Amino acid sequence: YFFNSFTMNNRLLQRVKKWISLFAILSIISSLVVVTPTASAYSGADAPYGKDQTDMLIELEARDPDLAPNFGAPVTRAAFCLMLTKLYEAEAPEDYEPFSDNPNGQWYTDALNACGYYMWMSGRTNADGTQSAMPGNRITRQEVAVMMEAMAGHPGASDVDATLAELPDGASISPWARESVAWAREEGLMF
Repeated sequence: YFFNSFTMNNRLLQRVKKWISLFAILSIISSLVVVTPTASAYSGADAPYGKDQTDMLIELEARDPDLAPNFGAPVTRAAFCLMLTKLYEAEAPEDYEPFSDNPNGQWYTDALNACGYYMWMSGRTNADGTQSAMPGNRITRQEVAVMMEAMAGHPGASDVDATLAELPDGASISPWARESVAWAREEGLMF
């Protein structure tokens, strides 16, 4: 009985940790991408908002070096993967390299490999059949939603059309992201 109780409590703790992490990531992304900051650079203690979240990312070494010192810079696909893999301590097998545009030795190489390995991110299929991760591209809200839903195990949305109708830009969401954005909206992760 003790073992089953411990296992159930551990699973619950892991699920709670996962949701808190997803919420923290979304908070960070929304403060970096959606909100246009009034300050042009992050300068530590005098940052107008998001200081605690940014300090946490710096401490975890999950902050894209290209963002420093510009606190208001857009988040790239590589930077978002780095945040996710640092927060979840996720790694891919050493020889796993799913993306053709992810050269070895870059600050994001291992993060993109891990996101591909855990199927949190897929790339664009090239004419030769390889996948491109597009690490330098800005990450969009719909891409964030797809990655978060993948991390949650693809639970899906209960009513995609009705949920997307609640969003001012719901009609413009790409077909490949509709279910994920609706799920994120239903979970209160996206507005």
